[in-house]
Amino acid sequence: MRRYTVIGAGNGGLATAGVLALGGHTVTLFESKRFEANLQPVRASGTVTLFGEISGSAAIRRTTTDIEEAVTGADVVIVVTPSSAHRYIAGICAPFLTDGQVVILHPGRPGGALEFVNCVDLRSGVIVAETQSLLYAVRTLSQYVSIPSDQLAQVLGDKVWLYAVKRKVRIAAIPSTETQRVVAMVREPFPQLVAAESVLETSLNDVGGVFHPAPALLNLPRIDRGERFLHYHEGITRSVARIVEGIDEERLSICRALGVQAVSAKEWLKETYDVDGEDLYTALQNHTAYRYAHSPQQKVENHYYLNEIPMELVPLSSIAEEIGVRTPCIDAVVALLSQLHQRDLRAEGRTADRLGLAGLTAAEILRKAKGG
Repeated sequence: MRRYTVIGAGNGGLATAGVLALGGHTVTLFESKRFEANLQPVRASGTVTLFGEISGSAAIRRTTTDIEEAVTGADVVIVVTPSSAHRYIAGICAPFLTDGQVVILHPGRPGGALEFVNCVDLRSGVIVAETQSLLYAVRTLSQYVSIPSDQLAQVLGDKVWLYAVKRKVRIAAIPSTETQRVVAMVREPFPQLVAAESVLETSLNDVGGVFHPAPALLNLPRIDRGERFLHYHEGITRSVARIVEGIDEERLSICRALGVQAVSAKEWLKETYDVDGEDLYTALQNHTAYRYAHSPQQKVENHYYLNEIPMELVPLSSIAEEIGVRTPCIDAVVALLSQLHQRDLRAEGRTADRLGLAGLTAAEILRKAKGG
């Protein structure tokens, strides 16, 4: 069995660690000291417990906040953190990564692997890969148990509700010549992963930035009032879906200009969840697992789209600008949410410069994404 390190003990990290451990793999779970509280329930029980599509309890061999301890000896390091943390993770991991080790950003979001290899000096032979999206739709169980108790998170914090498993998720490596080897290495625990041509295909076919920020923006009055509603089934009406489709079409235009295989948001629902409909709105309504996807319950200052704007929409817009593709819908969402939060989210984000793509032609961008 291979030795895995999972970086990040949030919902996705716990689910990933749990699936690996249930498969009999040796798992180390790392979390930064700032979020060390995420490790406490796992440390107390020694396990991660999954409910739903994949169920069972399995032991986690080690939990740590020491990155050298976490990375040393691992065959595969899987980074399951918000994409805004990838740059930081690259910096702390790089000194301890050695020839032959594989780092997988799960997911990379637009530009994740490119930023990772561009912001640090990695030793020769270290492979960085990214997935198109997280393999699992997950929540910690405590988010859905309405018991007012300070101890609730401690009681339920090691239990993850894995309510959907994606049927197909693309993965690519830098260099792209190593993608098939990475797929072969992780085929047993993650059979859903299929090889993509390059990290541009995985990056540009991520639909999180398409599905989340614009609907949240268009539902701000409900969010401000603290209403609890279903993000997809109630927040994306037919009218909102038309705007989402406009954002998606701009993403597809970038793919076409770069010669990257493009998958529309509606096609993605079909290949990932086997959900279909006459249009995007209908397909989203037909997605039964999305009945669990509620609106953000935090104050507007902490909404998850604050990560998705700079890390998902900004790189799409910035790459588009480099190759002469217009993105008015994407740019409008970035501008409006920057105004809302009184922050320059474009300047904070993954620009073409941060990805090492500034000044490159479409052909040069594709070549760099393949590791050439």
